[in-house]
Amino acid sequence: LMPTLWFTKILFHPLFLHVLRPGWTKRNEHGEMCSGCTISLLSGPKKIIVDPGSPWDTNLVHTLLAQHGLDFTDIDYVICTHEHIDHIGSLHRFTKAIHIVGTSVYKEQPIAHDFGSYIPYEIDSNVLIHTPGHTPHDVSVVCRHIAPYGRVVITGDLFECEEDLKDPLLWQNSSWLKPVQESFRMKILKKADLIVPGHGDSFPVFFIKSIKCIYS
Repeated sequence: LMPTLWFTKILFHPLFLHVLRPGWTKRNEHGEMCSGCTISLLSGPKKIIVDPGSPWDTNLVHTLLAQHGLDFTDIDYVICTHEHIDHIGSLHRFTKAIHIVGTSVYKEQPIAHDFGSYIPYEIDSNVLIHTPGHTPHDVSVVCRHIAPYGRVVITGDLFECEEDLKDPLLWQNSSWLKPVQESFRMKILKKADLIVPGHGDSFPVFFIKSIKCIYS
């Protein structure tokens, strides 16, 4: 049985979302699929990067941080929603941050946390929850309130893009376990006001909640 997602009541802190780079997927000149993940910055009591991009994004990430007056060493947490190279490749530059890679937590050595029992990991006003499906170890970042959106969920590749609501093959083709991923997708759709997907622009959910999403 899939657990019921719950969102713990914790002290509210003002929080700001900056999508440093929207994710994308496209074919190159050789007809091969290539992609770049969404790179997000959460600014509040802690500075949090979600999905720092590939090894080839490192210089870009440095530039994007500088636009917000930040450097790699100013970041308190780096969260990689799963272990794929396009999401974790620039992780090594954040040497002073706590690293959360899927369901593993590190700061020079492992930090114990039982994501497997669906126990949320709390950072300020953010809650990390285990949302497997794309891989066995996916996590999503739930931001309790970000003006003007409301509850924002940064999902990694649990959602590839808004278009995968109409074309399920966009997420199913890279799914580790489709029934599990579908279950968590539906749970997030019921809870979120705005979704930040792994490879597309952020999209509001209010207009989706009144319709039935069809999965094949």
